[in-house]
Amino acid sequence: PFHVAWFGKTGSGKTTRLLTGVLANHAATDGADILVTPKGDDMATAYCRAHHAEYDPLETAHYSDCAETLPAISFFDIREQLADGIDRTTAVEDVTDHYVEMLIAAMGRERFERAVRSPDIIRYLVKAMFDPVHGDDAFAHSELQAAATRMRDTRDAPPVVDPELRRMLAGVAANSKRSFDELMQGVANRIEKIPLDDRLAQLFNHVPESDDPHFDVREVIDEDAVVVLDTGGLRPESRRVITLVLLSQLWTALKRRHRSADGDGAQPLVNLYLEEAATVASSGLVTELLAQSRAFDLSVTLAMQFPAQLRQAHAEASAEVLNHVPTVV
Repeated sequence: PFHVAWFGKTGSGKTTRLLTGVLANHAATDGADILVTPKGDDMATAYCRAHHAEYDPLETAHYSDCAETLPAISFFDIREQLADGIDRTTAVEDVTDHYVEMLIAAMGRERFERAVRSPDIIRYLVKAMFDPVHGDDAFAHSELQAAATRMRDTRDAPPVVDPELRRMLAGVAANSKRSFDELMQGVANRIEKIPLDDRLAQLFNHVPESDDPHFDVREVIDEDAVVVLDTGGLRPESRRVITLVLLSQLWTALKRRHRSADGDGAQPLVNLYLEEAATVASSGLVTELLAQSRAFDLSVTLAMQFPAQLRQAHAEASAEVLNHVPTVV
């Protein structure tokens, strides 16, 4: 369960060799192999053809062209985490932090952080939506937007039982009208980046009932199967957000598995392959995965053209990523 950095310039054969590696790892390990490719070429279908030739039938490969069909993920949803024994505070903090990372991916870090207080208010609102008394264990993004609009229009903070969160929300509402309006407009400008893309709006507004079909990564990671997500048909911002949604779900699934595991034995190794990884490697979510996931039996392969792409994206994150990668190809 170690991580790999896979570098190769255009035309060097990096993609072909990576696909060969995925094929070999599928045979060598018992857990899922998850490949996310935003290249927009035939990499995803090339892998499926190779998988069929090597392991016929194709039932052990799950392919999704995200421009046509998205995995039925419920993002603002902690029900299954709670059922598997994850502490409520931890579950809510993870969803909140990951959502902020996705807004940064959609908007760009510099623009997102330009309004210093608005990101904090977004965190407060997400936590308020999960309030154990006045909120829900699962909700749609449209409900979060409605709560932000209601707070902007009425200057009434949403009710919460946590006294510290109540104090912070009240502090926002206590600003002068001009400051308050500017803060809430900053919130609206950021969270509206999600529904601007119809596919992202569908994904973040999906809240299944207990008997509705949905894509639970926890059910997938122990399968001896390959999951291929092709994000090449999406806009760059949407590619990044959907990739981070998958990584968030994967991180949650690994912690759920670890929590419910019997004994101290190793779990089936999950292999994650991120093509064009520099586009998401600077996120705190990827850094968290690399730093902690070996304890959860996850190996991450980051494929890109050259190491400087990481430094250009985020110098500090680049150092952190390379610190957790023992193998460089």
